[in-house]
Amino acid sequence: MRKIDDGGPAFPIPNSDALFTPCEPGMTLRDYFAIHAPMLTADGLPESWAESILGRERPDWVGDGWEAIRFWLEAEAKYRYAVADAMLAARSATAPAKEADRG
Repeated sequence: MRKIDDGGPAFPIPNSDALFTPCEPGMTLRDYFAIHAPMLTADGLPESWAESILGRERPDWVGDGWEAIRFWLEAEAKYRYAVADAMLAARSATAPAKEADRG
């Protein structure tokens, strides 16, 4: 299984015990990007997108409202993390080469 690039800490906090733990990681840059990922429409995800993202049909609101709410929350979270992953990939692709990479 491929390790997800989380971008490292978004807001690292220096630790007083820097010899052993250089910083408290806090949230990752991936989490930060996901939180701030804009939805493409004012109404959120279209139903067909949500079903495609999750690989299942939307539950009926009448049958089990809570299950329908969980469906939409899960679809939105997966969408937002997909946006975050794309942002991290674009960030890596455009990052300047490190000195060691230049030879």
